[in-house]
Amino acid sequence: MIWKLKLLAWCDILNRYRSVLQTSWTLREELSPPQRSRDEREFLPASLELMETPPSPLPRRMMWTLIALIGFTLAWAFFGRVDIVAVASGKIVPSGYSKTIQSPELAVVRRIHVENGQFVKAGETLVELDATGAESDRDRAMQAWVAARLAAARAATLVEALRRGAAQNVTKGLEGAPLPARWQPEVQREQAVADGLWRELQARLASADAERSQKEAERDTAKELVVKLSQTLPLVAQRASDYKKLVEENFMSYHGYLDREQLRIEMERDLAAQKNKVRELDAGLVLLGRQRESIVAEFRKTQLSDRAAALERAAELEQEHIKNDRRSGLLRVVAPVDGVVQQLAVHTVGGVLKEAEPMMIVVPRQDHLLVEATLENKDIGFVERNQPATVKVETFPYTKYGTLKGVVRHVSTDAIPDQKRGLTYQALVELDQSRMRVGNKDIALTPGMAVSVEIKTGVRTVMEYFLDPLIVHTSESLRER
Repeated sequence: MIWKLKLLAWCDILNRYRSVLQTSWTLREELSPPQRSRDEREFLPASLELMETPPSPLPRRMMWTLIALIGFTLAWAFFGRVDIVAVASGKIVPSGYSKTIQSPELAVVRRIHVENGQFVKAGETLVELDATGAESDRDRAMQAWVAARLAAARAATLVEALRRGAAQNVTKGLEGAPLPARWQPEVQREQAVADGLWRELQARLASADAERSQKEAERDTAKELVVKLSQTLPLVAQRASDYKKLVEENFMSYHGYLDREQLRIEMERDLAAQKNKVRELDAGLVLLGRQRESIVAEFRKTQLSDRAAALERAAELEQEHIKNDRRSGLLRVVAPVDGVVQQLAVHTVGGVLKEAEPMMIVVPRQDHLLVEATLENKDIGFVERNQPATVKVETFPYTKYGTLKGVVRHVSTDAIPDQKRGLTYQALVELDQSRMRVGNKDIALTPGMAVSVEIKTGVRTVMEYFLDPLIVHTSESLRER
């Protein structure tokens, strides 16, 4: 019941206000004061003048302007887009990187061919060095290598001489390229050694052949004796038999028979001895033949062994020779690329350089430049190849001279420790141009210029930009210990 009364009361109040509003709206023209000009209002009493003077439109206009500005700002914050960039500091480097020229070993400066700022071509001599013992080591290795090759050639020549039966020229046994004329004395010495060994072999073979001839003559003599004894022994035996019959018939003394019998026995033993001697001489001839073959085989084996050892030694010395040639070549320091000499640290002929001591830097002359930038660890997850980048050169303020455009070409896959910044990553940005317009002229960008790189990683709304810190702060707050 009470709520019905309350409802009726509220309805009565609303009807009353509605009737008053209708009456006021109907009489709005009559309730309005008469329209007076500014001059008329000035002659009214102060209170009436204040009441009838309309308010200034400026506050209203300012209010609507402020409302419009706030509305535009909110619309821009919701629909406007801004770039998300990763900022990295770095420097300009040539696409081929600067080449540091170092001393290959402890050496003395013999001659300097360049100066700071000089342009050099690839292969052009920069500095000539003189290392202690380098030339002597190279010559010694070269001489030993030639000696090993000649020793192998000598052995091969002697083996070929055995096959042909006549001495050969040592140079025919050389393997590989022929030796220059300056090594002719060594060739002649090796030829003399080969000739001496060949003559020694021929002397040993001649001695063996002479001994064999002697044995053959002795064998022939023994054979003749065997033939002689074989022919006379039957006669002597017959005679002894006849004497035995005469003794039995008492026609001759017994001692005469014994003499004949003794002669027969002696001839039989002599015949047997001569036959044994013939066999002995035949065996000796076979042994002498084998000894001769052994002399030849031993000589061939020795030469083949010497040749194998000499070839192995020559192969080792060839590598040593190549190493020494390379070492001598390194003492003539040449430019690795076309570029400009900078930071020349060698100025004194006769000065001593330590191993790996920097002598200069050659900056390659390239058509395009790179920026080597250092990325923070927090940005590495959003930076990738082919992303656009804006490069600001510290030498030329970007507000006055503008910026450079570039593209990310490489991002390192492993972090690089930095004492001040912690773990960082390296990115390479390729520039679209290598010159900047400064005033009325183009200035070439040079390696080493400090730059700031802004790599575009995405877009976001302005509202997200302002709300992100608040969201992060809210998500991380109220949970601290």
